[in-house]
Amino acid sequence: MNKACCRLAVLLLLAAMGASLVSSAYAQSLKIGGTGAALGTMRLLGDAIMRSRQTATIEVLPSLGSGGGIKALAALFGGEVNVWRNGTPARAILRPHTESDTKLAAEHIPGLHEAIETARTRSGVPMYFTDQEAANALERIPGSVGTSSLSVILSEKRFLKALTLDGRIASSQSIADGSYPMLKTLYFVLPAEPSQLAKDFLDFTCSSEGQAILEKTGHQALPGVTG
Repeated sequence: MNKACCRLAVLLLLAAMGASLVSSAYAQSLKIGGTGAALGTMRLLGDAIMRSRQTATIEVLPSLGSGGGIKALAALFGGEVNVWRNGTPARAILRPHTESDTKLAAEHIPGLHEAIETARTRSGVPMYFTDQEAANALERIPGSVGTSSLSVILSEKRFLKALTLDGRIASSQSIADGSYPMLKTLYFVLPAEPSQLAKDFLDFTCSSEGQAILEKTGHQALPGVTG
């Protein structure tokens, strides 16, 4: 397989959503699956290609999953904080042990790992397996807090508020200057002999137009890698 022809650095809100993007293709059709963090952006890229190539069909599959406010986050997950200042109940949204954004958040926020493990022992704390399920819950449940990525919020036009990290705001600029530390690299993974449409999709992603879409959706395009 060509493991990575173009890398995408995903800017995070509270944690990263990382996994491989796997594509398989036939003639004039292409299917793309992988981490939910990138699916909205992949749809935008695919739509742009299909507008210029009416014979092409590009389908983005559902998520496959992935193996001041910040300081209060550990207290909330640990159950020490049960209500926000306005009186709204504070509700934690959990992800599975193997989910990468939870691991990354725990690496950067002191006490969060222990607090999340405590939350897992409490009854009634909801857990969601895919990025889209978690984002839906965060939008639907008043007072909820959890992890997501800037790419999910921007590409899917989510009504979610990102917390700052030690005063640092999640943005494409804070990826470029290194001031926002929680990010993860995503890869395209293609068959050893990808179809022409798959190659065209990758070429478009790495073009100036494709990279503009990446930047608008919270990504930073990195130099292409093959192997």
